[in-house]
Amino acid sequence: MVKLSIIIPIYNVEKFVLECLESIFSQLSNKYVEIILVNDGSIDNSMKIVDSYLKEQSLDVIKKVKIINQENRGLSGARNSGIKIAQGDFLYFLDSDDYIATDFFDKILPILDDSIDIIEFNAKFFHLTHANKIFSDRKNIYKHGLHTINSEDMRAEFYGWQDWAVWYRIYNKKIWNNRIFPEGKLYEDAATIPFVYQGAKKIYSLDFTLIYYRNNPNSIMNNKNTKSLDSIDFIVKIFSSDCQTKYIRIVHNRFVIASIAILLKNIGILKTYFWMLKNFKKLDSEILKNIKSKKLVFINNWPLLLIPYFKLKSKGVIK
Repeated sequence: MVKLSIIIPIYNVEKFVLECLESIFSQLSNKYVEIILVNDGSIDNSMKIVDSYLKEQSLDVIKKVKIINQENRGLSGARNSGIKIAQGDFLYFLDSDDYIATDFFDKILPILDDSIDIIEFNAKFFHLTHANKIFSDRKNIYKHGLHTINSEDMRAEFYGWQDWAVWYRIYNKKIWNNRIFPEGKLYEDAATIPFVYQGAKKIYSLDFTLIYYRNNPNSIMNNKNTKSLDSIDFIVKIFSSDCQTKYIRIVHNRFVIASIAILLKNIGILKTYFWMLKNFKKLDSEILKNIKSKKLVFINNWPLLLIPYFKLKSKGVIK
């Protein structure tokens, strides 16, 4: 019987994958857990390190591991492959350059009940400075305990609190509802998790740090990428087509705000300016108030201040 499937895409992470695996296997014995490792066409020594590490494990532990080898399809494609073969009642997605807390299973497994739709928890972000790890806390829960979502307003309150990175939570497979991550796009979590989350009726919020996220300066998210504009437009379109609910509007608004900073880095001021002109026509006063609180985004790009200023003024946010 498998209660939890942990899906780990692996692609060129030879420097980090061992730390990820050790964090799991050091606490894996006698747990109703399976580990799905998806080799997404790695061309470095990642899989050699994985194979060598697994040879050191007991037979009982090895039985908990499944390995998929595939041509490179990106993070989404690797996760989708893992979902297809997952036997667990619950799904968790862990990136192979991150690692879990030493008490992850002790905190999670006792509350893996079929009546629970989502278990969410906090994270620590970290980066390396020479030989030291520098950590920063990221709180992602609304309030510790079990919550039953019984109104749209309550759901909207939860949505207003969330970071949509997939690894902040564990998902009951029944609410995943055959959803897949969009392949060939960036920001796949934002395009997927808010729609999975809307099917949750019972959410268990754990006020504990259970995941350690590596702020990798060489990752796609931290570098200029030509896919950014296409991916952002793709996700904004998804949200726009489903903005009849208050909570999806919240996600839409926050994503557009976050996108401005991303686009400034990737396509420059002028193109971002015209993107804002096009997309601000679709937004309401709620997002404009949000812009007022996020004004630091614009300080070093003063021409863009003209758009939020006049929009805020027309909506009465600025007198």
